[in-house]
Amino acid sequence: MTTEATPVRPIEVGTTVINHHGTYAYGGPHPNHEGWTQLSFDLRHGVTTILTDPDQVAPVEVEANVNLKDPRIKVVKHDKKPGYWASGPWAASIEDGPVISWHKTKKSGVEEIARRLAIRDWHAGN
Repeated sequence: MTTEATPVRPIEVGTTVINHHGTYAYGGPHPNHEGWTQLSFDLRHGVTTILTDPDQVAPVEVEANVNLKDPRIKVVKHDKKPGYWASGPWAASIEDGPVISWHKTKKSGVEEIARRLAIRDWHAGN
């Protein structure tokens, strides 16, 4: 299986963005660790800022394009959790790729993969 690099569109710091978990204010890439994601909570203003690579986020408008019935989404239930580290028995992936995450419910797996696909498609210009 070969994978093609997804082009990355620039995202301005301060933009409201989505990633595969939720909606945040974008704070730019992590300053000390390339590839890491960090959330910062501002309790005074109620703003959560995400520090991550730009390919992990997209503008909040992309959330309207999330397709929960995308045929590339694959969520399969296993007889039991694979280990203590997994949230639940539902394995979520894109097409026939490796398992990306484990979930307690099928719904949460579908939602996460759909957001990941919407972000990837936005960066690809689709």
